[in-house]
Amino acid sequence: MLTQHQAVEYLLDRSLLRPTQVVAGSLVVEDMSRRNCNFRVLADPGPSYLIKQGPEAVGYGTLHHEALVYRMLEPHYGRHMPRSHGYDAGHRALTLEYLPDSETVRDTRRRRRAASSRVAWALGAALAELHELHELPMETFPTRPLHPEATPAWGSSIHRPWLSMLADMSEGNLAMIELVQGDQQFSWLLDEVRGDWRDDAVIHGDLRWDNLLLCPPPDGTRRTRLKLVDWELARVGDAAWDVGAVFGDHLQDWVNTIPPLADTNPSELATFARHPIDHAHRATQSFWDSYRRDRRLGVTASTLMLHRAVRFAAVRLVQGAYEQAQSKPRLTSSMVLMLQLSLNMLVRPLEAASALLGIGDQ
Repeated sequence: MLTQHQAVEYLLDRSLLRPTQVVAGSLVVEDMSRRNCNFRVLADPGPSYLIKQGPEAVGYGTLHHEALVYRMLEPHYGRHMPRSHGYDAGHRALTLEYLPDSETVRDTRRRRRAASSRVAWALGAALAELHELHELPMETFPTRPLHPEATPAWGSSIHRPWLSMLADMSEGNLAMIELVQGDQQFSWLLDEVRGDWRDDAVIHGDLRWDNLLLCPPPDGTRRTRLKLVDWELARVGDAAWDVGAVFGDHLQDWVNTIPPLADTNPSELATFARHPIDHAHRATQSFWDSYRRDRRLGVTASTLMLHRAVRFAAVRLVQGAYEQAQSKPRLTSSMVLMLQLSLNMLVRPLEAASALLGIGDQ
């Protein structure tokens, strides 16, 4: 395992840095660790790097998988990904290009306080391109193990908790599971969505605003290029999951603008949102129009995809509520609202597409 002080020497040994950059003192090494042990090496001038390391067997497996994904996708999809400089099994390290002038879509949305239709259109086009990579040898594309916690749509099994969930389950998580288990219709609908999963495309698997970077082109300063990062869950899977994840993040962002009101009925909370739901409709419409256009979806195929994507968006809301509950002793009003929205979307997907996403008849 590399330490922060060894990162520069490691890149020098791999000829990714020049000794003159070290002598000039233009290098900065920052610890960016979260689940993995990550170091960001910033060079000015010259390319910068992100070194990702797996701290244990699980991290090793996910990084090894991500390295395989980069190796297979880069020849076909490289303009939408950071450049990979390969995986080092000895150090369990994956070295990637780091784009120092980039900004996550989440940070952009916070700064602008609004969703960008231009970014949404670009994301729809990039996602359609990924899902249309039929020239890849699908039978050899790396696939993660299909145990629940490694499946992108793990929220569809939330009412059937697996053993490893118990290790870091909070009281809020437990309350949420009990709430879902106590609703027979909710549990049945989640089972139905899980059973409808299809392996029909190469998918990213973990699309969220934090995993989308906006960066300027080499000859400009305005952030106009979109890059998808964190490919640890990429696999052959259901294209509707990626689309639903985008829808789900829009809805979760909206719910997060609703202030906590302990004594308010969850069904009435939406009226207190700082940003009305229709403020995001231009972005969701732009994303969907771009995606279905570039995938050349006809009316029937478009309606079917939208129906399935909205149901997966409902699962994404379940996952969002569970993640928020991990640090809470009980369910908050916003978590309950997310679960209520999820149930409503599972019951009436196309009505939800119109009311919540602004996407009507195809």
